[in-house]
Amino acid sequence: MYNEFQNPRLSEALRRCYGEQLETSTFAPELAAHIILENDRFENRILQGLRYWTTGTVLITASVGNVSRLQIHNPPNSGIIVVVTGFIALNPASTGSYSVQLDSALAGTPTANFAVDTRVPASAAVRRVASLNRIDNSLPALSGVNLYRRTSVVGADVVFNLEDSSGGPEVPITLVPNSTCELANGTLNQQLSAIGFGYDRQARPEELVLS
Repeated sequence: MYNEFQNPRLSEALRRCYGEQLETSTFAPELAAHIILENDRFENRILQGLRYWTTGTVLITASVGNVSRLQIHNPPNSGIIVVVTGFIALNPASTGSYSVQLDSALAGTPTANFAVDTRVPASAAVRRVASLNRIDNSLPALSGVNLYRRTSVVGADVVFNLEDSSGGPEVPITLVPNSTCELANGTLNQQLSAIGFGYDRQARPEELVLS
């Protein structure tokens, strides 16, 4: 049973919309309050255990004969699920092929992603989440499973919005512990300025092993 004293924000919204004084035990038949948790306001998602993150803008310098890539890594034994909802390659200087890859060879030194909710506790003045990002420009070819691909236009961001499938078949990428995905500039000897974003949450044991 809905209790207006347990959620004054929603109760006030109902009063403003419908002009009704809500009771703790009954509603007018036409004023039943339903909450769809997955569609609730963005700031409430942290109460569901979701911690949204970004890599911030990361620059991977060009390396002769190699490709540049930004990798998202769910570390071994993390106990979390990492969901990657998008990548952006920022302002390419030339045309090229950009790919989202799954299960690529592990890249360089890891850095924790940044929480975008300031309620996440700060450590050393920086708000971190459990998922990692890694950068690399030392391999001469792509090494993962090619999921999605775009060709860049000079000066126009290359956007992979994996939560919005209206433009194609893209869907969010779910990473279990010890798995990776990445945005890679498939053209040799080009830098990559990019951002990755998504969220992570605590995993339930049954989610990590599917039959």
